[in-house]
Amino acid sequence: MRTIALEEHFWTPELAAPPGTGPLAMWGQRVDGQLRDLGRGRLADMDANGIDLQVISHVAPAAQGLDGAEGIARAREANDRLAEAVRAHPGRFGGFATLPTADPRAAAGELDRAVKDLGLIGAMVNSTLGSNGAFLDDARFAPLLERFERLDVPLYLHPAPPSRALHDALYRGLPPAVAGRLATGAWGWHAEAGLHVLRMIATGVFDRHPGLRLIVGHCGEMVPFMLDRIDAMLPLEGMALKPSGYFRRNIWVTTSGLFSLPPVLCAVQVLGVDRVLFSVDYPFGGNAAGRALLDALPLAPADKAKIAGGNAERVLGLKTAERDLRHVDVAKSLHEPGDLRHNDVVKNVGAADAPGRGSAGPSGAAPTRGQVARLILELGPSTAATLGGRLGLTPAAIRRHLDNLLAEGLIETRTARTYGNRGRGRPAKVFVITDAGRSAFEHAYDDLASSALRFLAETAGPEAIAEFARRQVSDLERRYAPAVARGDLPSRVQALAEALSADGYAASAGPAPAIGQTESGEQLCQHHCPVAHVAAEFPQLCEAETGAFGRLLGTPVQRLATIAHGDGICTTHVTSMGKAAPAGAVVLPVTTENTTESGGLLT
Repeated sequence: MRTIALEEHFWTPELAAPPGTGPLAMWGQRVDGQLRDLGRGRLADMDANGIDLQVISHVAPAAQGLDGAEGIARAREANDRLAEAVRAHPGRFGGFATLPTADPRAAAGELDRAVKDLGLIGAMVNSTLGSNGAFLDDARFAPLLERFERLDVPLYLHPAPPSRALHDALYRGLPPAVAGRLATGAWGWHAEAGLHVLRMIATGVFDRHPGLRLIVGHCGEMVPFMLDRIDAMLPLEGMALKPSGYFRRNIWVTTSGLFSLPPVLCAVQVLGVDRVLFSVDYPFGGNAAGRALLDALPLAPADKAKIAGGNAERVLGLKTAERDLRHVDVAKSLHEPGDLRHNDVVKNVGAADAPGRGSAGPSGAAPTRGQVARLILELGPSTAATLGGRLGLTPAAIRRHLDNLLAEGLIETRTARTYGNRGRGRPAKVFVITDAGRSAFEHAYDDLASSALRFLAETAGPEAIAEFARRQVSDLERRYAPAVARGDLPSRVQALAEALSADGYAASAGPAPAIGQTESGEQLCQHHCPVAHVAAEFPQLCEAETGAFGRLLGTPVQRLATIAHGDGICTTHVTSMGKAAPAGAVVLPVTTENTTESGGLLT
């Protein structure tokens, strides 16, 4: 499990306050020394606590409060020094640039230089209200946001101290030490940073820049706790999504500076495990405390691996050779050229080659392991016997490859759900691909499709995306309609699952648990989604597909979980109309967790 920390700080002599002065004086000389160290001491602390890589950024306010040529010069000096440290320790350090935001066009130019020339992987912007008198939704910052989007690098939004006027209005009359703490890390700057994010949502920043990726620290600056109420109380006419939709499309949060379980688990439950990234806030938070939190998370190993580093690898574009499964030797089958079906927005993969193709040979075990992973991706939940038979591997050989994939967090085990009487013996164990496993495969088509849809949204507006999604599923409806037109509801849902499986969705169907006081109905589970990475950014694809299912089946349906949202399975509840739950039936609440109540598998 690779551990990557994203909100880790340094400062340069040119931008550091004189020792014992400034807002960081309360932290003392030890922290001052840690901020200046980009070598041995920092690495030793990382090694002692199992931190594999730090993404380092300049502590607030950096060069943001400096006007004109001075701000540009100080930002360049800081970025050059950080890039030098990254080059000296390429496997241990990454860097977020600091930007002279007093001049947004100059900041865009410096971001360009930092990414293209220096190899930094994004930038940290400290909340601009205190330093520049405006939030990032102000029109003056449009060139900077456009540059982030064009370069396809994340913007890490960090809190910053308030302006003097705001400080006086909110904290006047308090003891200076108390006012200073409340204005910053004890409360105030977190509240302002959360408001900053909500302003960006409410003013349409993410509709104008749908490819913008925003990272927010401190478990989301208090917003996840309130997100359901924000959705209810902040209707946004003309916007493509609810506020929560932008969090699940454009925004990730880190655990920086918070070392207890409740806020981290809140973020995981509200946003999904794929939206949460590990961070420490070094040196203001200790690496030991961060490691203790990570080890204590009551999550499955694969989910913990995502938070520790897997999600960061994906968001920051970092790859590790041992987990790159893109070039395994399993043939893909595509539809005929020009036949762009709903699932071909990204790709469609067919069955694996004949048995024996995957046998370990001169190329060694790694290619065969990749073939096992790809076969699970294509087939959906599979037993060891099925996988071994398809690839011509002995039980011992397939077990070895599965054990390695489990250890790497690329697959996980579940217990197959059975309907009706199961009989004697233990239920079969099946292997399913994790999000980390999906991310290890090539996503070039995903990137191309996402870029095309972003262009469509920018040039024709969000409604054009919805219309595109509707047209895509119209072909799905046309092809599936004959198959699902006859029989009772269970038979039609089963026919729909078989049609989806033929298109690469690895779908299954069966009775669903009761919801409320209505009969249980049916449940449709898609264990693989060929468009998941695109749908994560454009949920209109999922919404159109759900609508198509309802029309095909002629009954209300409800999407309970999606792979695009970070759930293990796309789960759709199909309502059986007009019947009350039978006496003695177990009535279960609606859940989006991948459990026996909501998914086709037992965890």
